[in-house]
Parts: sequence; C-alpha cells; structure tokens
Amino acid sequence: MNKSGENTDTQQAPSVAVEDLFHKATDYVETRVELARLKAVEKSADTASSIYAGLVVFFIAFLFITLLNIGLALLIGEWLDETYIGFFILAGIYALAGLVFYFNRNSWLKTPVNNKIIKKILGK
Repeated sequence: MNKSGENTDTQQAPSVAVEDLFHKATDYVETRVELARLKAVEKSADTASSIYAGLVVFFIAFLFITLLNIGLALLIGEWLDETYIGFFILAGIYALAGLVFYFNRNSWLKTPVNNKIIKKILGK
C-alpha cells in the first residue's frame, strides 16, 4: 500500500501488461520487416536468375544465327559466282528487318518485356 491507502500492485500490473504488449508489437514489426526483406531478396534473386538464363540462351542463339548467316551468305555468293554479293544480300535483308523492327519496337519489344518484368517482380 502507498500513502493514500491504495494498492500499488494493481498499478504495476497494467504497466507490466503495457510493456509486454509493447515488446510483442516491436517483435511483430521486426518480424514483418524481416519477412518483407526476405521476400524482396527472393524476388530479386528470381528476377536476376531469369535475366541470366535469358542472356545465356540469347548468346547461344546469337552464335547459331551468326554462323548460319555466314554459311548462308557464302552459299548465296557461290550461287551468284561472287562471294561478297551473298554478304551484301543478307545485309540488305537485315537492314529491312531492322527498319521494320525499329518502327514496331514498342509493341514488339518494350511493352512485352515491361509486362514480363512486372509479372516476375510481383509474382503473378
């Protein structure tokens, strides 16, 4: 009992309960922050690994297409009796394809890539 005759045990009990509640809330917030951090790391790792795998496939496809085009240019040049003409013909074909791709780059490349990255990051 204190000087006024009130029981101090009941005054301390709510204080202990508030401290306990505060510690539990702090632990909860720390756990949620750690969970968010781990989810972000997982999404980043998943996105990075997808990009890396895509780059490997792109590099292999690039080598294949390059060697195929060299062979095709040599073949066309042999048919036309001038090797260099085959390379010029293929260069012209790729110039036309490049122009078509350039004018359609947003609908063919930018939008689909953006959508894929967003889906990957958001996990949909």
